[in-house]
Amino acid sequence: MPGEAISAGNVAPGLTLGVGDFGGRNRFAAIISALAQDGNTNVLSTPTLVTMDNEEAEIVVGENRAFVTGSFTTSADGANNPFQTIERRDVGLTLRIKPQINEGNAVQLEISQDVEDVIADTPQGPTTTKRSIKTNVLVEDGQILVLGGLMDDSLNENVQKVPGLGDVPILGNLFRYRRTVKEKRNLMIFLHPVILRDSIASTVYTNDKYSYIREQQLSARQRGVALLPEVETPVLAPPEEVRQNKTLLDTRPEVRIEPPPPPVQPVAPDYGFNNK
Repeated sequence: MPGEAISAGNVAPGLTLGVGDFGGRNRFAAIISALAQDGNTNVLSTPTLVTMDNEEAEIVVGENRAFVTGSFTTSADGANNPFQTIERRDVGLTLRIKPQINEGNAVQLEISQDVEDVIADTPQGPTTTKRSIKTNVLVEDGQILVLGGLMDDSLNENVQKVPGLGDVPILGNLFRYRRTVKEKRNLMIFLHPVILRDSIASTVYTNDKYSYIREQQLSARQRGVALLPEVETPVLAPPEEVRQNKTLLDTRPEVRIEPPPPPVQPVAPDYGFNNK
């Protein structure tokens, strides 16, 4: 069973949980495109997970950062041979989903979402912020589930001043500029579960994803690279060529031509009489 999820920030608050039928996979792609083009919305990631029934799947989109967990020295004054112990941890977007298909088209989802960002690097290690959500929901096959409510408020103050004159008491305000920015973000998660009931449905889903990635690569090649205009970005092979190499399964049913059965030879009846 595949599932798609997108995370969007800077969305107007007011919606915490919603379920709706938006017309299937094509309409879901239209929603992602509309969010990406909105100036007040930032699409963080669009991961796709495929897993079996009642099996947990996990995807991590981010980077592996080092965090200082301790420091030791070999002398009493701490001046000789100091060393530190570090722990590497994934920082970014982590999505865990465990589906359970019920009777009919209902799917029970156990969802765990973590979003961790690095806001500052200090000598003691990076400082991070974390937003997480964990819930269980029941949705129909093909519906879109909206999870929200992960609010984040931040207040940033930037000061620009003329060197020397900006530090003078009272009069320094004439040569100093302050800017305070208040930002309010609402993390929203869109989930689109789809049940793949047989191998043909799995193949169609795989081919759609392959074609989508190839279209994105062709679009990037047309835009080109500003610094290296003569370099062409790589593009996946056409689906027809991949099918010929048996890399992707063909969705068309296999047609087998069986040889015709041999003709039936006539057999003389035997009535059990002996000619003497």
